[in-house]
Amino acid sequence: MKNNVILLIFLSLFSFAACSQKNPPDIVKKEFSQKFNAASSVKWGSEKANEWEAEFKMNGKEMSACFDNAGKWLETESEVSAKDLPDAVANTLKNEFSGFKTGEISTIENPEMKGFELALKNEKTKMTVIIGTDGTVMKKESGKEAVSEENEKNENESDEAGEKKAVMAPEKILTAFNQKFPGASSVEWGSEKASEWEAEFKMEGKKISACFDTAAVWIDTETQITEKDLPAEVAGTINTEFKGYKKRLIEIYESPEIKGFELLLKKGEKAVEVIISKEGKILKQSDVSEEED
Repeated sequence: MKNNVILLIFLSLFSFAACSQKNPPDIVKKEFSQKFNAASSVKWGSEKANEWEAEFKMNGKEMSACFDNAGKWLETESEVSAKDLPDAVANTLKNEFSGFKTGEISTIENPEMKGFELALKNEKTKMTVIIGTDGTVMKKESGKEAVSEENEKNENESDEAGEKKAVMAPEKILTAFNQKFPGASSVEWGSEKASEWEAEFKMEGKKISACFDTAAVWIDTETQITEKDLPAEVAGTINTEFKGYKKRLIEIYESPEIKGFELLLKKGEKAVEVIISKEGKILKQSDVSEEED
């Protein structure tokens, strides 16, 4: 979920595990097979209500690919090593990020760009950069300074919880955001992946987050609410289908394909994330793994 101070606690709970859902729509499977016909060891998961992710092996490499519910390809990532970097990318690292050690490297490709995503670190700073195949720095996300062991520990914990680094969205995305949310205040931008930007803000007294793709197209919105804001039909479904579960987090979820109430429910060691329509129909359900919990 989102990375403000309160929601950091619950982020891992609300992340859909990569293998937690294994039955994407047939159109998604079809489009995946056509695009990656040599894939093997395919495992499906869902991080968002309108997105499916396949983790697989192809040509000896570990890869992942994301599609929306209509089967539209969104992004592909593939793990690589430093020796696989083009000379232009290697030169950019040498000239612009001298003194940084290179960690995980992966290729990243979506309809708007193609490049390499690299985790970099020196004694004081961690950052993630995306560099195009021609050596151009396309995105840079800097972490907090880690000037002490305690700061390093806190930073690692934040990273594990999914905290995104403070960045500023491109102008076209800012324009689209302002048009859709003209009354927003306390806006903070972040980016978890190259194909997506997320704004966290306040509006009408509520904490809200909204995501846009790199073409400035709105993806989804999540609004924090309380249990008293749930329609009677939703509460009825929870009481019937999830009897004995405790509500841990409640939000209104909206995307171009779906609108409903998203809840994290827990009973003993079992936790589930569910989206329920205002009429009380279960639109999506996913188990949350013990490791995430």
